Amino acid sequence: MGNDIVADAIMAAAADPVTASVAIFLATLLAEDATAIAVGILVSQAILSPAPALSALLAGTIVGDLLLHIAGRHAGHSRWGRATLLRSKVFSAIADLKASNFLAVGAARFIPGMRLPVYFGSGFLRMDWRGCLALIVLTACVWTPTLFWTSVVSVRATASYLETLSE
Repeated sequence: MGNDIVADAIMAAAADPVTASVAIFLATLLAEDATAIAVGILVSQAILSPAPALSALLAGTIVGDLLLHIAGRHAGHSRWGRATLLRSKVFSAIADLKASNFLAVGAARFIPGMRLPVYFGSGFLRMDWRGCLALIVLTACVWTPTLFWTSVVSVRATASYLETLSE
């Protein structure tokens, strides 16, 4: 999902702050980073208010990542999941992961393409949900505002620079 589709969907709801927040939340469930960038652009253009927009982004990011963990946990409890977890190779892989599993969950936020497999896998491998939740919240509170504000500042700086060129 591209930034333009996300931005168009959110702009359609921008007149009502509650509807805009719901649209941001739902878009974040589909494409976290693209939504953060698109919302940052809309905030930089004063189409959205920063505080509710960032709140909806954070809520959607945390809920979406937690849903991946929960989906993995449910898959691990299925007949196929239980059979997979009892295989000797998987059993030894789980033992190997125990030493660095939370490091992997924390690092997944910052490595493109790793959130889905790592968060799903953390649930599938039955990692402690409280530790996963804490890392998901912590890393989301670092990454999402950083991406959002970088987008806001970049657009404003670009607009300011273009204004100086046209003078």
